[in-house]
Amino acid sequence: QWEEWNQVWPVSYKIPPGKVAKKSATIEVGEDERRKMAAHLGLARDLAHRTHNKGCRNAAVIVNPETNEVVAHGVDETSSSSWGGGEDRTPHPLRHAAMVAVEKVAEGIKAWAAKRKRDSELPQDEPYLCTGSDCYLWREPCAMCAMALVHSRVRRIVFCVPDGERGALGGSFRLHALESLNHHYEVFRWPLDRRVVE
Repeated sequence: QWEEWNQVWPVSYKIPPGKVAKKSATIEVGEDERRKMAAHLGLARDLAHRTHNKGCRNAAVIVNPETNEVVAHGVDETSSSSWGGGEDRTPHPLRHAAMVAVEKVAEGIKAWAAKRKRDSELPQDEPYLCTGSDCYLWREPCAMCAMALVHSRVRRIVFCVPDGERGALGGSFRLHALESLNHHYEVFRWPLDRRVVE
């Protein structure tokens, strides 16, 4: 599959010379925050499992941490995307769960901007994608998704299932720890043996 998709979107990752990924740090999280994390991971798990028969392996949930509101969610559409309308179900290698969720956030911002033009009472500051949001994924994101979340300016990523082969947040390498990035987010790996909300 990687060889086939690499023809559409070439992927290779190498840590730049002289750069070293930082070591892990312990970040204390309160009980209330852990409960919220468990609930959002439970939603990501349910979305991934509900659509598993359609080829989905992952799901992403983007949350506003100030209000605890789910802003958007997406599931892996690499084997079920509809491109060109109709019944054409051509797979597309870029439709990973995180990419779909970020796209939905962008669509929401676009709709809000159109509404703002009609209503001068609305705040004039347009938010930038996922700035300050948290992203919950059932599986560890790949390099493409992890970098998209850097560019989207998320505050935190929480995932449950590590990917030792393609995972970009500790499984295969630690993209988020590169000092040369212009944005950094916190990364939490939720232990599989710890319960998520049913």
